[in-house]
Amino acid sequence: MIFNSNTKQISFVVVFLFALINSCLANENIDFFSSSGIKVNLSFSNETDIRNTAISKAEEIAFKRVSVKLLTPEDYKKLSKLKDIDISYFVESIEFIDEKISTETYLGEFNIYFSPFRIKEFYKSNSLTFSEVSSQNITVNVAFSNSNQFFILFNLWNTEWKKIKNIGNKINLDVKTFSQTEMGNTDLSNFLENKDIKGNNLNDENDTILIWCSPIYEKLNELRFDLIIKFNLNQKEKIIRKSYLTDYSLFRDDIFSPLIEDIKNELLLTWIDLTKQSDEVYRFKFVYDIEKISDWVELQNRLQSVRLLEQYKPSLFTTDKVEGYVDFLGNGDKFVLLLSQNKINAVNLGPYYRISLDD
Repeated sequence: MIFNSNTKQISFVVVFLFALINSCLANENIDFFSSSGIKVNLSFSNETDIRNTAISKAEEIAFKRVSVKLLTPEDYKKLSKLKDIDISYFVESIEFIDEKISTETYLGEFNIYFSPFRIKEFYKSNSLTFSEVSSQNITVNVAFSNSNQFFILFNLWNTEWKKIKNIGNKINLDVKTFSQTEMGNTDLSNFLENKDIKGNNLNDENDTILIWCSPIYEKLNELRFDLIIKFNLNQKEKIIRKSYLTDYSLFRDDIFSPLIEDIKNELLLTWIDLTKQSDEVYRFKFVYDIEKISDWVELQNRLQSVRLLEQYKPSLFTTDKVEGYVDFLGNGDKFVLLLSQNKINAVNLGPYYRISLDD
């Protein structure tokens, strides 16, 4: 390689060697495998080791908190039915935050840190589906038809959805609701294409979740909500259709609670299924065009945050491109999705992926 400047040559070689030495694993984020501020309040007894009892209780609470963040809703229910789980085996460390002991009570506060490896092995051995991947903000368009006929329900629907920013510490949402005027400018077929009736895009995001709810009177005091959920994630589509019956003899401000909770579970289940770890390691070759050394440094910084990425290594380094490979715990679709969540674009060109950064 020939460079116009010795300084540039030295810097380039240093960066390249640094990349080879550190062809690194994505950093483990302990947030999913720890639980902080666990408070335990027990009646004091001289007949028991009160501190160990409190620690066991704190570990149990922490394990539930961690599992509800990692597992699908259905698999979390399965977990609660498993017997004789040795939770202490999963614990890496315990931090005492506060402890007060009197003749009547024991009050303790703990931070519990689990071994990611042992937790994941336990889930796998019990066929429990989990994911450590959190999303960037995903746009969610939420529509409610027949807004003129069901004006009160229309307002309540919008109000409830505006409260939702995150689902299960996994999916970060940017929820968009629609006014009556906006609902008048769209219909179901156009909405599911992310367009209004004039063909204009409702938003410019590639990854979106579309939710359409249609209220219909089944009987005098019975409503049916027909629901369509469409996922547009990583250029892949999935549609879920459901119907819910509810009594409407008296107005209830919680009428949407079970419906929205079910929708949230569907979203969470779909996201975990899309981002769960595979048992097989896939190797993907990549090409990344660069103009300056800092371009490669920036890509490295973003790769550090990509979940399921085992390692990456450059195999060719020139003044205008980097070639290499990535070992990844998932197939090509999952690879592209998780890179996109870290603002890295990956286009499958057959023998390799062309990578660029999304600014």
